[in-house]
Amino acid sequence: METFFQDMRYGLRLLVKRPGFSAVAVIALALGIGANSAIFSVVNGVVLRALPYKDPDNLMMVWSKRPLLQAQVGSAEFPVSAGDFIDWRDQNQVFEQIAAFHTQPFNITGAGEPEFLGGVRASASLFSLLGVEPKLGRTFTVDEDQPGAGQVVLISHGLWQRRFGSDPNIVGQKLTLNDQPYTVVGVLPAGFQFPRKGEMPAGYQFPRQADLYTPLAWTPAQATNRGRNFLAVIARLKPQVTIEQAGAEMDAIAEQLKQQYPQTNTNKEVFLVALHQQVVGKVRTALLVLLGAVGFVLLIACANVANFAIGNRQSAIGNRKSEANDGDSVARCQIRCSHSVEKPGLFDGGGVGARARHWRQHGDFQRRQRRAA
Repeated sequence: METFFQDMRYGLRLLVKRPGFSAVAVIALALGIGANSAIFSVVNGVVLRALPYKDPDNLMMVWSKRPLLQAQVGSAEFPVSAGDFIDWRDQNQVFEQIAAFHTQPFNITGAGEPEFLGGVRASASLFSLLGVEPKLGRTFTVDEDQPGAGQVVLISHGLWQRRFGSDPNIVGQKLTLNDQPYTVVGVLPAGFQFPRKGEMPAGYQFPRQADLYTPLAWTPAQATNRGRNFLAVIARLKPQVTIEQAGAEMDAIAEQLKQQYPQTNTNKEVFLVALHQQVVGKVRTALLVLLGAVGFVLLIACANVANFAIGNRQSAIGNRKSEANDGDSVARCQIRCSHSVEKPGLFDGGGVGARARHWRQHGDFQRRQRRAA
């Protein structure tokens, strides 16, 4: 430890002694390290960090695939109809759970100022599928996902704090949403947001912050509609089931639906993608390339600082050699002069000549010193 502090003191002395070099080194390294830290934070948050759900590697997004439309728009991720979703849910043997959801804006009125809020309508199974436990109350029951059941709502932790002052008795209270009465059954945990930014393909207009969640509760007519495609679907794979196996089974179900409903399902297939891949698939390569580029910039900065330090070191060594040579010249001059003084003919012609040579050599030395300075 003592050696460490000695090295630190020595390093600080060198930095203070050469402020110009110190400033250049600090700026170069700061730019390189800062750029790397910023890009790594993005890569860590988007690519490396696991999604904030239970067993996120088993979560799949299930989309309707339209080969004809895909050629036109360049995307294989199309929304799903209610009728197709119900058939997928009832016929598959590869998913533990499957849930549908779509965006739903709400106007909240009554207590407090009217406010426009982003919301989501979802299957009752969504929250258990994601592994989310409410902070207060409960999530939806299967019965509440049926038409005619009492209208219920889950509110976000942020809305609970902001509009209701973290009221611990909020569960059971009535809210007026879009001029309809809803009963609060629970408060979601802090930080929960679904879908999060990037989890939906471009073009899907989900709210940046969903504050209200209500059950789908379709009527029989809505549940059998195959012409209106508006749902996003998420599923959890069963243990030991791969995405390839799930895709094969869902393709078989899609083929059966083509035969049963040729008017609506002839051009419909199924496309599965892991939720994490849904988030990072299109930006993963770009982010990793960018991380490598800024890492190379840091390497260049370190190399430049090292070269600069080596150049300064060589210059210092050269100056020391020059000073040593000048010191040797002075010593030789003083020795010769002292020998001349000690000779008997100090005040004769020989002594005067020696003294003249002494002052001439001394003057040459002083001129060299001024030129060096």
